[in-house]
Amino acid sequence: MSFKHLTSACLILLLSILMTQCTSTKPTAKSQGQSAPQPHDAAKATVATDDAFAAALERAQRSAESDGFSRAFKVEAKISLAGGDVNALSQFRVNPDGSFSVVDYDRTGAYVRPIGGSGNQPGSQVWPSDAVTADVGTTAVADFQGHRVNVFSNDGKFRSSFIYTPQNFSAQRVLYDDTTRVFYLYGNRWQMGPNGQLDGASLLHKYSADGKFVASYLPFPEEAKALDLYSYNTAALDMDKGEIFVSLPFDYKVYRLAPDGELSTYLTGKDTAFKAPTEGLEAKKRSPEEGYRYVQNWRLKWTPITNLVVDKDKLLVQYQTFDPLRYTVDVWSRVTKKKVATFATNHAILTRDHEGYIYFLENLEAKGQERYDIIRAKLKLS
Repeated sequence: MSFKHLTSACLILLLSILMTQCTSTKPTAKSQGQSAPQPHDAAKATVATDDAFAAALERAQRSAESDGFSRAFKVEAKISLAGGDVNALSQFRVNPDGSFSVVDYDRTGAYVRPIGGSGNQPGSQVWPSDAVTADVGTTAVADFQGHRVNVFSNDGKFRSSFIYTPQNFSAQRVLYDDTTRVFYLYGNRWQMGPNGQLDGASLLHKYSADGKFVASYLPFPEEAKALDLYSYNTAALDMDKGEIFVSLPFDYKVYRLAPDGELSTYLTGKDTAFKAPTEGLEAKKRSPEEGYRYVQNWRLKWTPITNLVVDKDKLLVQYQTFDPLRYTVDVWSRVTKKKVATFATNHAILTRDHEGYIYFLENLEAKGQERYDIIRAKLKLS
């Protein structure tokens, strides 16, 4: 297996809207070779003892022997990323050629090759939020604040761009369907409702390869408006043969968007460990570290869905439970729409590649680590 390129960019997280500012905005590419796997470090409690999140991490670490990962997956390879290169691992993407890209909330990384500049002009980014392989030999980068999608060749040269400002949203995720050659951007479309208050609109937006707007889908759920969850709506997404699968963090529903534009509820999680939020985020100015801990402690009061991946005839939904391991993963049959397995794990699902491998983060935390251990594995369930 070849892991060849590391793309580092400054990411504005949804929780960061409340409390942080990003100080470095240049996405860069860094060479990253494979290194021998080593046992990952135990979770470090670097905050006050009354921090519920730090305590939950410690419990999860102490319970690591009960991790169900090895029973459900066969590990094919491992790689470690140096913590000096990656400050906070946010998005991890695997390219068709075996290289990979990481979107990093990064301030100090050593640049090897810059991809684009800093700014609002074509070929530049302000707050890049996601990167995806587009047509062969190209990478598309979505800019959260600049409302632009830039397309670069794999050697970092600017190819083209389009802006999505008319649709009035900020893109958190970008997907590309190389069969129909269309982009899908995910992001909340902020607008004022008839009562003069903030009202979320459609979340998923479709564009042609040259940036022409096609349509918007997936209205912001009414039940989430009462808790003002507009500031915490980062979705879990995956694509399979032109079909988009989406799950919002606060509701165990998986939506399916067909290539013809038909949106439906694909499945609803019943008899699961999922628990919906009962209170919203408190909008208050905090320091970056205080804000991060506040959001993490708030997330302990429910079980946010953090990722989903399609694996042939299976669909995996991951959510944070800390019971006592950090995550629960439900495996669903795409044929019967019934749950076929559940396991608890400290391994976070990151992404899936074109060969059907699923990638996991072995570390309990995704920021501030001495190194980040990535596992490449295949589901063993028949």
